[in-house]
Amino acid sequence: MSNSIKLVITGIGGQGIVYLVNLLTEAALTARTEVGASEIHGLSQRGGSVNACMIFGHSASTLFGPGQADYMIGLEPLEAQRNIGFLHRHSRAVIDGRRVYPFAVSAGNARYPDTGPFIEFLRTRIDQILYIDATLELQATLRSLYALGQASTLKGFPVPASHLGAAIVRTARPERRTRQVEAFDRGCGANTL
Repeated sequence: MSNSIKLVITGIGGQGIVYLVNLLTEAALTARTEVGASEIHGLSQRGGSVNACMIFGHSASTLFGPGQADYMIGLEPLEAQRNIGFLHRHSRAVIDGRRVYPFAVSAGNARYPDTGPFIEFLRTRIDQILYIDATLELQATLRSLYALGQASTLKGFPVPASHLGAAIVRTARPERRTRQVEAFDRGCGANTL
């Protein structure tokens, strides 16, 4: 049995996945938790599909495969659905319901799929899911920090909220610090659907 905790973060380029990985790494090291992160896979520029794998605790590798993620932070519902294979029966997830339309959908050449059935499916297949309503009034660039705050409330999440908040304070640009901390704190205290 493994003594590590595995997290997958998935979304679209420009949503702050690289920033979340950096924050989680900084906070874990401050909490004296071993941490490793894989390369960020995908197009980290705006619009491309992106995911990152992180392992907290002792591990020989930062890569993991299907059915091995204990946690997921899905910053876009379709991207979370594309990465459902990482989850297992006892996984826990935060999924942001705000859609980011692929170019084909924006151009009118395709239809964005209904992700409602996917969320309902997850409710019956994993231990815990927190769903962030798409109508949440929060600037798009701060939603990832809100989602991180939500994730920190999941049972057994590997990095304490206090260390994550302190990492935001240490790393945020001074002109953005207050709004970033507020978004994270709001996520920590939010009630979800």
